[in-house]
Amino acid sequence: MTRVCVQIEFALRCSVQRYHAIARESASRMAEVPGLQSKWWWLDEQAGRAGGVYSFESREAAEGYLAGPVISALRDAWFCERVESRITEILAEPTRRTEAALGAARGAAPDGERVPDASATERFAQRVLGDLSASMTGVMVRLGHELGLYRALGEHGPLTSGELAVHASVRERYAREWLHQQRAAGYLDYDRESARFRLAEGAFAVVAATDSPLFLLPAFDIVASMWADEPRLERAFASGEGIGWGEHDPRLFGGCARFFGAAYAAYLVRDWLPALDGVTSKLAQGARVADVGCGHGVSTVLMARAFPASRFVGFDSHGASVDAARRRAEESQVSDRVRFEQATATDYGDERYDLICFMDSFHDLGNAVDAARHAVSRLAEGGSVMLVEPLAAARPEENQGPLAAMNYAASTALCTPNALCHHGGIALGAQAGPEALRQALADGGLRHFRIAAQTPFHLVIEAR
Repeated sequence: MTRVCVQIEFALRCSVQRYHAIARESASRMAEVPGLQSKWWWLDEQAGRAGGVYSFESREAAEGYLAGPVISALRDAWFCERVESRITEILAEPTRRTEAALGAARGAAPDGERVPDASATERFAQRVLGDLSASMTGVMVRLGHELGLYRALGEHGPLTSGELAVHASVRERYAREWLHQQRAAGYLDYDRESARFRLAEGAFAVVAATDSPLFLLPAFDIVASMWADEPRLERAFASGEGIGWGEHDPRLFGGCARFFGAAYAAYLVRDWLPALDGVTSKLAQGARVADVGCGHGVSTVLMARAFPASRFVGFDSHGASVDAARRRAEESQVSDRVRFEQATATDYGDERYDLICFMDSFHDLGNAVDAARHAVSRLAEGGSVMLVEPLAAARPEENQGPLAAMNYAASTALCTPNALCHHGGIALGAQAGPEALRQALADGGLRHFRIAAQTPFHLVIEAR
């Protein structure tokens, strides 16, 4: 006995979370499909594909479903593409011979060789295609940020291409093509009747709200710098040479300041400093703070604004970043309690500090143990060291998924090359994990180690 089934498969254009929401909304409508007996939905998150198997009471009902409005709407839907469908017949119950037949098919290769799985190859190709699409979409995202297109959509949307062109002072034809690319990528929703585009649900905090801790667009400046430096990285892979932080494309420095700055503005004063033992009370009364590897001084200035009784010094080895930090302090009117100096993590300061901060910088140091040792020599009695580090598991193979892949890419192109400039040291990398950090700090004399706070992106570590 067989059952008539419809098989549907498509590539996703949206996030897995968004697809789950769409599937939940669609489930109730499936009850209205004539002749439908049962359904099974599946999702391959890694391959970016989804679909379903639908059992019908007759072939006529199955053919009617394929020709009907549900499949028509699916082929036009923004969240998927390359919709494939077919009618097939399956056994109502498996037979005893099924397992043996499958085993024979799998073992058909000579000499025990594995038979290439065409479907697995196709899925992997789709995954690489997704990465290629994401890479090109990244250029469009950066344009949207730099030209104020997301801001215009967030403040005035929904908009036609002509209206967006007016609000953002760009040409309509470019705006139209960009809008449809963003629609295809799932960043925007589109209303056919009005020909207007709006930010997709949940997008505002990520692409338009510059004060949101989830504002991610400055990271695309970091990506742009990585592409610009790719030829240099190729040579470094072959030679083993390092690439100093200050040798990178200039977009790196501003991108890091804006990208990490969003998280610092959201968490540093409100959550991270209070998580350290007794630190906020010292800062309120008046303490000395060193911010090592301060970059453009975002974290230094944030602390200075919150604790006017304390005095802060930001240190960085990159002269242009130190200049930018000084300008930031002047613009924020905290120059009376903040200064910035060009120095490394092993030669800064001629005074004692109640708090020494390494904000997303400790793992970049080839001489991390020496940096910990120097911090010990610069700490005042009862002082603490705070590390803010990318979230990572204890073992490298446990770091999995988009965030880990992003952090490893940045580590390969930026963090590890900087560390390798210091011969004889260790190159922790951006996914070092708490145990490797604990060991480096302990070897430098900081044997008290505590994870004080954690966010979806960061670990905050207290050491003494």
